[in-house]
Amino acid sequence: GWLAAGDAAMALDPLSSIGIGHALASGIHAARVVHGRLGGDEELAASYPADVARHMEHAIGQWRTLYRSERRWLDAPFWQRRHAA
Repeated sequence: GWLAAGDAAMALDPLSSIGIGHALASGIHAARVVHGRLGGDEELAASYPADVARHMEHAIGQWRTLYRSERRWLDAPFWQRRHAA
């Protein structure tokens, strides 16, 4: 009976600079789900978890591409961890 949106649904790395856009889009999507459920339509609610998972997979792909492209600080532990991921 509840719905997670924004960072409650998935937290994004602040270095990717997509968190605010995701929070807004996620909130709009969640509002559509709630509106649909209040009107008796369960279709969006049923697909919402898969939508969140799909967006997370996309974000992970972007995260990997972004971090693997950074080559300036390869000896720093922060970047070593991200290149290993």
